[in-house]
Amino acid sequence: MADVVFFKNPGILSFERQEFQKLLVEAREHFIKISEEEEIKYAYAVNLKSAARKFFTVSPPSFWIPEMSFLFDSVDLGQTNGQPSSPQPARMQTKEELYATIKTFAAANPKASERQLAKMFGVSSGTVHNILKDYPYRKKPVQ
Repeated sequence: MADVVFFKNPGILSFERQEFQKLLVEAREHFIKISEEEEIKYAYAVNLKSAARKFFTVSPPSFWIPEMSFLFDSVDLGQTNGQPSSPQPARMQTKEELYATIKTFAAANPKASERQLAKMFGVSSGTVHNILKDYPYRKKPVQ
């Protein structure tokens, strides 16, 4: 088990484990005092051994941009008349849209490695390399 637990804004997040319920409430109490724009700059930490608690400022990763928080906004959770149904996959991006997204993200985050970008977007690092170098995409011939 971890000695220290860090929380970003937990929002409506909840855990079944009762030990975390109290910590979530404490974290929420700190986050509601700041604006949504400022949330990215803060974290709440609890040392589980000493019970020490601290609400403090943190720096986001060098490759972070606000759009990362919304990467999965388009996922359809299948809500119908207030009743959950099976989740539906998000609309897949076309290859051109994906390439444009990767290039835009890389330009805004020059410290992000090709490997990080590949993992984030679910493509190979070779594909990211080719996109960033503007190598033309060639369709494989049908055989």
